[in-house]
Amino acid sequence: METLKRYKKKELLKSVSTLIKANDTIVKSMKADPGSVAEVLATCQKSAILIGNYIESLHEKYACLVRLLEDYCENIFRMSEAVPDEVQCRKIAKKIQKQLNQIRHDITYDLPDDRKAVVILPYKASMWNSLESV
Repeated sequence: METLKRYKKKELLKSVSTLIKANDTIVKSMKADPGSVAEVLATCQKSAILIGNYIESLHEKYACLVRLLEDYCENIFRMSEAVPDEVQCRKIAKKIQKQLNQIRHDITYDLPDDRKAVVILPYKASMWNSLESV
């Protein structure tokens, strides 16, 4: 099983933005190259699963966000089945766009901010002893 990478909030938001761009590209290139559309959909689904697994590992209170990602994956599957039908794919793409915007919003406002590491150093080597209490 693939190990979960420690994502940062900024990286999660960047991944969701990439999924949004991929959704736009899929709609535009559906007629021209349906074969590559299927590959892009599979990649989007894998990315969403990784993001969902990570968020699920954070805390149970983010279950609604995980459900949103599961619904997104379901719509990706529906779109992959409807690839020849451009009208149906556009309808699904609109749903996906709304889901991705909601996911981005929830990550931005619901997930905790990234931890920051702070290093405290003395201004002189002789001051190391004064940092013992810290």
